[in-house]
Amino acid sequence: MLTLTYIVYTMKIFYHAFRCTMLALAFAAGCPAGATDVAIIDHAESKGDQRRDFTRVVLRATLERTVGEYGPYRIDETPVFMERARLFSALKEGKQVNIVGMLADTEWLQGLPSIDIPLDLGLQSWRLLLADAGSLPRLRQLAADGQLAQARAGVGATWALRSILEQNKYRTVTGNNYEGMFLMLQAGRFDYLPRSLNDVFNEFERHREKYPGLAIDESIVLHARMPWQFFVAPQEERLRQRVAAGLEAMLKDGSLEQLVLAYFRADLQRARICDRIHIDLPNSQLDKALLARRELWLDPFDPRHGFCPRRARKTND
Repeated sequence: MLTLTYIVYTMKIFYHAFRCTMLALAFAAGCPAGATDVAIIDHAESKGDQRRDFTRVVLRATLERTVGEYGPYRIDETPVFMERARLFSALKEGKQVNIVGMLADTEWLQGLPSIDIPLDLGLQSWRLLLADAGSLPRLRQLAADGQLAQARAGVGATWALRSILEQNKYRTVTGNNYEGMFLMLQAGRFDYLPRSLNDVFNEFERHREKYPGLAIDESIVLHARMPWQFFVAPQEERLRQRVAAGLEAMLKDGSLEQLVLAYFRADLQRARICDRIHIDLPNSQLDKALLARRELWLDPFDPRHGFCPRRARKTND
């Protein structure tokens, strides 16, 4: 359930977007006709797929934040869903899509212009385990013994998490289709599906009826630093600069953190992250300069957020 803070924040964004549109139609100063920036984002895989919702919220907030300097904007969407590999190629061409929020890996970072600020301040880095309820005791015992790598993790063939798990000597089983991963889990092709704490609860609710054995483990959290960043078509340098300026402004005044917490607070509370075995998965692909900017990474253990008032943490690094 969305919090009141988030609803109010979103209403403000849409109000300002409506106001700018009206000014643009009236040829008012600050929203000149013919200078509208058009951001084209990618389509969700299915009707219930909410993985891109927050990307849209942040994109709109950054564009709205920069109306005074850059003028009006419009957000369009591709008519069809594209898998990660196809989306990468389409973004390089910049015709069907020109900006995407995606977990960074070496291929994307080297092949496309990016904005080095995690949209969710690193929440995608925290992973809970979806698994068959019957396998949870074994997974908990393996984690307690520091042997979770022996279990089979299900990952998409192109997911950024795959390379991180394999770098850390974890066993992986790959799939080529997001929805198909849940079918593979139900069929016992792998032992668990590591999903971000800001996706896992929605995914569980969407799939629990179809897969009645599905459960969320309550004892383990994986931490693999993975920045969820905006990638922009090479031809869209103005759009990249505009979104980067908006993100930096929101980071500086704290409104990005406020938005992240407002949008994901219920998930963070439900995750009960302080009560879990914390397993770090180092990411050798991560730019050290990005890691050094502490303000880019929300720490859910920080007492000021209210999720871990005593900063209790069970660690198995």
